[in-house]
Amino acid sequence: MSLLLLRQMMSAKAVFSLRGEAVDAVLTPARRQASKQLFRVLNYGSMDLHPKFRDELVGLTIWGDATRGHEDGDCQPIHGETWKIWGGRLGRDHTIEDVPRGYVRDKLMAYIMYIVADKLEDGGQSAMRYLCSDLDDSQIEEYRSLIRADGTALVYPTYYTVKQAEAAERILAANKGNTMMRRFDQAIKVVLLDEALEGVDDSVDYERPKHIFGLQWDGPPLGPKLISNSVVLLDSLPLTAERTVSLASQIDRDCRQVHATIKKFCTQGQWSLEQFRVALSPSMTRDKMRAFLSKDTDDVMARSSPAYLLSWEFFHRR
Repeated sequence: MSLLLLRQMMSAKAVFSLRGEAVDAVLTPARRQASKQLFRVLNYGSMDLHPKFRDELVGLTIWGDATRGHEDGDCQPIHGETWKIWGGRLGRDHTIEDVPRGYVRDKLMAYIMYIVADKLEDGGQSAMRYLCSDLDDSQIEEYRSLIRADGTALVYPTYYTVKQAEAAERILAANKGNTMMRRFDQAIKVVLLDEALEGVDDSVDYERPKHIFGLQWDGPPLGPKLISNSVVLLDSLPLTAERTVSLASQIDRDCRQVHATIKKFCTQGQWSLEQFRVALSPSMTRDKMRAFLSKDTDDVMARSSPAYLLSWEFFHRR
């Protein structure tokens, strides 16, 4: 279907999905079932979305359809695909079987594009083809253009695979009673941080100093606060010998070398990545550390990262 025909259909009085399917059409039993089946894409191939987040997406899609042109309904999650919206455009309880197939596909396509694509090796291409099995590649690209131009995407749940979510649940179970690790959002950040470390290239020569033009160590106030913990003993103040170490003015390792050093230290030594992160600074969050480890680059922005500067200081002091 051409963009011109789609625009003509979408400007008509009836309400259409972005692909031109009437979303207010009478839903036959077959069309109702088709709407549910589209969600299979969330567990297709490498996507493998955890059921918790799959259910959230189902609920948000029902809510979006139920409230089109109406006041927001009250979202009441019952379980799985029986998410229900009380009230809305139909004047009764609204379930996934009431949501037109075209509307579901629009929202799933946007979810793959905006939330999932950059986390998959193929950029979500195989998932898009599975979702749009009736379209060729040129039509899928046309469809993506319509999604980008639409600008009315739902608020989407975060994307975590079954493997990631189960790893987070194991962390919570192992830390039962630990007040610092009580919530799923805390545990999943540990999982993502470990994944970032696993992805670091440790074949880099991290022992040979490298002169980085113009890059000098600036402690406070220009640079980050100096490490206040010991870099030798866990959960300890600096030893007397550590206090006498003077920092060189010239930083002699680039970001990739620091990445590789961190990976070796935390996978072959006695410190975990969590212990290393906490030793750098109380303000060194998991998100900041993951952002640094995930950057396979040595640009100016990466070299200004406190995670980079403090990590270099840590190993220089050792």
